Amino acid sequence: ILPLAVALVWFGLTRGLAPLKQMQQRIRDRRPDDLSPIDPRGAPEEITPLLDAFNDLLGRLDEGMAAQRRFIADAAHQMKTPLAALRVQAELALRESDPQQLRRVLEQFAVGSGRAAHVISQLLALARMENLRDATALEPLDVAQLARTVAADWFAEAVRRGIDFGFEGDDADARVNAHPILLREMFNN
Repeated sequence: ILPLAVALVWFGLTRGLAPLKQMQQRIRDRRPDDLSPIDPRGAPEEITPLLDAFNDLLGRLDEGMAAQRRFIADAAHQMKTPLAALRVQAELALRESDPQQLRRVLEQFAVGSGRAAHVISQLLALARMENLRDATALEPLDVAQLARTVAADWFAEAVRRGIDFGFEGDDADARVNAHPILLREMFNN
């Protein structure tokens, strides 16, 4: 009787777990870039909540990858024009023999590279913000100290442009709970 009972239990378990094995094989057979929801038909009723949670995760992952693709496309588009202008200015500088004209072209090149650096900085800030969108890690920060630091970072550029720029405030501690990267980016803007 014991061998018959073991055979019946083995048969019952094999038959009962067959839908799980089929679901496992369907998931393994998917392409790595296939983020479509998994069809719960044919799956045991007990794992439907697990499949729903997994499908929700796949949806969020798909949204994140779509945002990344949009960012890369936007970045490529935003960089195309400044880089083309820099290339033209470099070609003009290579052809120039007059020192005055060469200096003028190189000054334009410096301005153009500054614009390109600014665009890259903005794109990197956008990428950081996209990554921090869901972050809620707030820290106690001294706003006055952060503003002084950012003002010091921009001081050389302000002097170069002839702008009267600085930070004036008392030495009082001005603490707030904020995200340090986002607050710094706000001050930079």
